[in-house]
Amino acid sequence: QDLEIPAFALDGGEEPELVGCYLIDDNGVPRRLGFAIGNEWSDHATETINYLYLAPSKLRACAVGPELVIGHGFENLDVRCSVTRDDDLIYDSGDLKSGEQYMCHSLRNCEDHHFKYPLHREPGDVHLHFFGTSKLSHSERDWKYQAGDEIRVTVADFSRPLINVVCDGDPTLKSPVRVETC
Repeated sequence: QDLEIPAFALDGGEEPELVGCYLIDDNGVPRRLGFAIGNEWSDHATETINYLYLAPSKLRACAVGPELVIGHGFENLDVRCSVTRDDDLIYDSGDLKSGEQYMCHSLRNCEDHHFKYPLHREPGDVHLHFFGTSKLSHSERDWKYQAGDEIRVTVADFSRPLINVVCDGDPTLKSPVRVETC
């Protein structure tokens, strides 16, 4: 699965993290199915212009997978992200600590706040909750993502790695959208 850099974006940006995967049952009860590896692909260059740009920086494709892991603990996990360009390693995050032990809030508290809204408990709905990362490459790199870059997120003793290739978005979609009156 490719991760697209939209034509209007200033850059791409990896966010290697764990994802809680949920299904709302017929009675409106959230059921945690398990966890997966995630990459909440963002535009950190836009986000750094103004913290109010956090939401629009997140309106990108993201990646989840390649496996749904059932019955694995969520307390202490080692995540690693690497980026290669033309077979050369251009970024290695090193070990990133993840899991409930390293979060400000408990998993139970995060789930309570996510599912307290009745609209988040519609039977049959599926929810993917990204639990955050402890490090981004954006603040320490002097390069921008390019088409063909490969992003690999691994979690030790968890599942196969999540691997995505960066691609460029449609250049005709760079200009502002023109809204017309009826």
